[in-house]
Amino acid sequence: MTIDYVDISYYGLLYLKSTGLDNMPKIKRPIVNNWSDSHGIDIDLTTAFKEARNITSEFILVGTSISDYQSKLASLQLALQAIGLRVIKYDNYLKPRFLFLSEEIAPELIGKLNNSQVACKLTLNMTEPNPVGRYFHTNDPVVNVSFTISCSTPIIIDWGDGISEIKLGTSQSCSHNFTTFHYIALFGNITDISALTSIVGLTEIT
Repeated sequence: MTIDYVDISYYGLLYLKSTGLDNMPKIKRPIVNNWSDSHGIDIDLTTAFKEARNITSEFILVGTSISDYQSKLASLQLALQAIGLRVIKYDNYLKPRFLFLSEEIAPELIGKLNNSQVACKLTLNMTEPNPVGRYFHTNDPVVNVSFTISCSTPIIIDWGDGISEIKLGTSQSCSHNFTTFHYIALFGNITDISALTSIVGLTEIT
């Protein structure tokens, strides 16, 4: 498992479990008309838009000493509060998750283990604001990437490095510079993407 392309072992984390990863996002309340001269109600179900998804993950954080424990916890907290969405890749899942920390981290100190190790249990409550998207990864060797997109509604391009942009219209050119492996995501009403062509340096994850 990685957080922004960094293996969680860097933060002294041992992964325990997650809930919500496979939950079906709730459908947003559709448009409803309650006509006074008609029976029942008239519901627009032509398009189903999804609510954000909540994902909870539990870990054990272990430090070799009190100072190492405090350092690793501080590094984790700093990483989770960086600009943009966190790109989290769970083991056994092909697609990454673009999440943000939606609640404070409240470590439960376990105490000292063998050889002066210090450990705590912590829970990361994350939110996936865009549960529907198209995902890509940079190719190896990493090069500058580009593609052309045509869309009838605004599409968010999250470049997976804290930078995002919005495209709308026909034959919109998109490009970004990378020096290391990254995931990229397209969010919005992705069914309104009529064309995605001239893709260079990227492979779509299906």
